[in-house]
Amino acid sequence: MVSKEEEKKIRNFLYTAQGTFGWKTKSDNIMLDFFRDGRLHIEGPDGEMTLWSGKWSVSGDQVTMVRPDLKKTLKVTAKIEGKNIRLGDKLYTRILYY
Repeated sequence: MVSKEEEKKIRNFLYTAQGTFGWKTKSDNIMLDFFRDGRLHIEGPDGEMTLWSGKWSVSGDQVTMVRPDLKKTLKVTAKIEGKNIRLGDKLYTRILYY
């Protein structure tokens, strides 16, 4: 069981922050962008040529993502690891503007 404080910390950590544009992982060639209003943008390997709009939410340490690119809804455990976040078995790094 995760406290409401920890849930809020995970939610705030996932939000797109100023000077960044989402999260990437080395596990696959996609980027995720979590917006405060619950929108989830999924960008494919060729940038904005493949872009899907999904939804996301947090309950405890569980992140639910409606992923139209995969044609399913994923529910994964989120764990903040320093400046990164682990969603299920994938480690994501925040993408910074250059």
